Amino acid sequence: MEDICNGYLGAYGAALHTELSQALTPTIVKFWSAKRCGIDCVEAALFYLYQTAHAERLSLGSNTCFDGENQTVLPEQVVKVESLAAS
Repeated sequence: MEDICNGYLGAYGAALHTELSQALTPTIVKFWSAKRCGIDCVEAALFYLYQTAHAERLSLGSNTCFDGENQTVLPEQVVKVESLAAS
């Protein structure tokens, strides 16, 4: 979503981040990749676990961007899709 919003901002000068964030359901998509990730992925995963264990609202610090370098994540690489919709 962030890449699309940034591209739209660059092309049309209008920011969509807030509107889309409010309209969409936060979702975790767990998938595997042969691409090596940096330490920032581990840090974000640990902070996600900490916030979840302490029943804290998730923040941007518990999120990271995976740069697949324009390579498609194939359906067979998707392990789990978890909706974080408020119940």
